[in-house]
Amino acid sequence: MTFRPLHNSVLVRRLAAHERTAGGSIASGAGLHWDGGKIVPPDVTASDRVRFDQWSGAERKLDGEGLITVKESDILRTVC
Repeated sequence: MTFRPLHNSVLVRRLAAHERTAGGSIASGAGLHWDGGKIVPPDVTASDRVRFDQWSGAERKLDGEGLITVKESDILRTVC
């Protein structure tokens, strides 16, 4: 199944069950739309490791895999 997040949404895969707030970004939307039609691209790209609040986002099941969609603004930081 093809899933493309819209606007400033990011699709995240959890990396480990015990790290409930860590995950890896696997797709992101085109960015925020500002007045005048300008699009600000997201800072997060596919394969970035990110940390987000445990209550952020919504769980999705795609092709039998549990994934999470979060707003880019809910991502606390990228993890090196």
